[in-house]
Amino acid sequence: MKKIVFTLLIIFIGISSNGQESNLIDFYPSFCDENEDVLRIRDRVSDIFFRNDTLFVSVGFVANCGFESEHLNPGAQLLNDTLYLSFDLEPLITNSIIEGEKIINFTSLNLLDCDCCFEFMYLLKNIPHDSTPIKLNSKNICYHKEKYKTYPIQFEIHKGDTINLIDKYGFRQGKWLLYKDSELLLSERIYKNDSILLGTDFRYYENNAIKAKLEWLNNEHQNYSEYDESGKLTIRKSSPFDK
Repeated sequence: MKKIVFTLLIIFIGISSNGQESNLIDFYPSFCDENEDVLRIRDRVSDIFFRNDTLFVSVGFVANCGFESEHLNPGAQLLNDTLYLSFDLEPLITNSIIEGEKIINFTSLNLLDCDCCFEFMYLLKNIPHDSTPIKLNSKNICYHKEKYKTYPIQFEIHKGDTINLIDKYGFRQGKWLLYKDSELLLSERIYKNDSILLGTDFRYYENNAIKAKLEWLNNEHQNYSEYDESGKLTIRKSSPFDK
């Protein structure tokens, strides 16, 4: 992975405090899970429970791969009945300049050109109950049992069969039929979790004779055929991209 370094200019005159005591007891970050599709992941509270007087909160989310770094700065504060959880990379000071009473620190953050899935656990004290509203880095985040984003299920009924099914995770499932002008079959495929198990795509001449046919197996091109207008086979190869 190619590393992208953002150089920041931060001026520190002194350290200020908002007077609020941290509610954080301990913090457990996770490794970057690059195997998950980040577009499917739901930012959520994945688990929340009390053990004795300690509240355990696990949050799952998508963030830059650089947050796998050991230089993480977590935080937790209860403000106005809302629990604010936070995390950020600790800037690395690369140079400092003193100008009068000001200290100018040049810092850098090491971020990467990828995103991935994380799950962090916060151990907290002095939280009244586990239904307290939670914000993660200032964004609302709620408990949800589903790790992945969900959508309304969609399907069509064709000659008594269920076709063109999109499940609650947005995946195409089962038999899919696509037509041109409700008559010419353009595509007939069988899907599992958005992958083509098998299928055939068609192209036509203006007289509706088959011009080309592409077969699928296990999400890969299997056979490609072309025909003249009389229906005679003229080309056959494993893929339309083969020479």
